[in-house]
Formats: sequence, structure tokens, C-alpha cells
Amino acid sequence: MSRRLEIVNKTCKLLKYREGLALQELFAEQVKISQSASCHLLLLQHNPVYTLGKRGRQEDFREAQQDVLRQGIDVEAVPRGGEVTFHGPGQLVAYPIVNLRELRVGARAWIERLEQCVVDTAAVFGVTAKGQVPGRTGVWVEERKLAALGVKISHGISSHGLALNVSTDLSFFSKIVPCGLP
Repeated sequence: MSRRLEIVNKTCKLLKYREGLALQELFAEQVKISQSASCHLLLLQHNPVYTLGKRGRQEDFREAQQDVLRQGIDVEAVPRGGEVTFHGPGQLVAYPIVNLRELRVGARAWIERLEQCVVDTAAVFGVTAKGQVPGRTGVWVEERKLAALGVKISHGISSHGLALNVSTDLSFFSKIVPCGLP
């Protein structure tokens, strides 16, 4: 069976998180209905937003959520794994929408592949990064987190994905306990 990859690159403008989520849901439904090996890769850059995954808690905010909202930063509960993280300008967010059953890939192997993609991409730019670091989630460069990962798998279809900090204002992370890591 041949595989088809459609890349949707919307990184030239900031996108509200809910708009990006709607795109993911649309493509995930298409893959589910077709049961095909087609894949979609959404490349986005979001307006400032904190997202809380399934294990995210209000206690993961170091500031009152009302104060965060007053600063014009959205807060969204999302159906992906993980805890709280930040998305915003200068961060490349990649959402691969993939039929994992068709690829015969399990959840853990999928996450490891995503981590390896970030490690390999960093290496192209001369940056030594590591995934699968004991006690940590995501991809790291020494003691600094380069990328966060959080996926949703429903009916064998993977959505959500990874956020790669390229030129992100990292001060946004000081308002939260990102991914449960102090």
C-alpha cells in the first residue's frame, strides 16, 4: 500500500489554538474514515496559550489563572496526554495525524519516533539533543528542554504531537510547572 503525506504549513502566521485543534480533528476524522495510510503533518505557530493535557492540574500554574487570562494568554484543556505546557510565537508545533494501526506502531514506539525526529533535526543544526531521558519527558539539550511531546491516540489515529522551542520567549514557562517538572 502506498502512503501519502500531506504537509500543511501555517507557520507564517500565528494561529489560535482552537483553530489548530479544529484542523487536527478534521484531518484525524478523514484518516479514520478512509482507514488509509495517508498522513497529514500540520506545522503551526500558535498565539500564546497554555494547554492542559489529561494529567494537567490547576496547581501546575504558578500564577492565578485569572491573572494569566488578563495578560491575554489563553488557557485550554486539551485531549492529549501529559500535563501543562506553553505554546506561542517562536515555537514550531508539529501535529502528525497518522494511522498507527496501518503503520503497525504502538503508542510508546510512536512517541520514541517523535523524540528521535527532534533529536535528528537538532543534529542537522549542530545541536546534540537527547530523548528518552530517565525521569524526564520530551527532548533535552543538557539541562534545557528543547521540545515537549504530547499525543492523543483514538481509534488508532494519532494526533497532537510536539512543540519545538526555536526562538520562544521562555519566560512564559516561569508561570507554570511545565510537564510536571519543577
